[in-house]
Amino acid sequence: MLARIFAPNPFTGWHMAGVIGLFFGTIITVNLIMATFAANSWTGLVVRNSYVASQGFDERTARRRAEQAQGWQLTGDVAATGIHFELRDADGVAIEDAAIVVSIGRPAHEHDDQVLTMRHGGEPGLYLLETPFAAGLWAAEVSVARADGSTWTTALRLTVTE
Repeated sequence: MLARIFAPNPFTGWHMAGVIGLFFGTIITVNLIMATFAANSWTGLVVRNSYVASQGFDERTARRRAEQAQGWQLTGDVAATGIHFELRDADGVAIEDAAIVVSIGRPAHEHDDQVLTMRHGGEPGLYLLETPFAAGLWAAEVSVARADGSTWTTALRLTVTE
């Protein structure tokens, strides 16, 4: 009986068709799964027109260098319940008259993108944003504008833990 089970069988054209079908079927299935993940996870769009965006590069770079030369410092705490930032100037003095806008979202997709305004926290230089955030990695661009017209912008990566 074992000899009949393990007896060599001829390899026919139908066997070869099955092998080819399984081979290409596997490749096509993996490609479709990967394409679905790629299409649903991130658009890949950073700017709509890279040529137009490049035209203001030198001006934006000069503005960012001037902002960084001010020496402002932003420290803070991030939690699932919100964000708490402390803003100080180059001398360590708390900045009181700032309007802070935070553009925040996930680094890999734009489903959770939000533009939020922080409110003053009652203590010198303390600003609060009490909006719940899901756990994980967030990318934020913090824009600060003072009453005297000076501005400052910084980009942060924030990790929210439960």
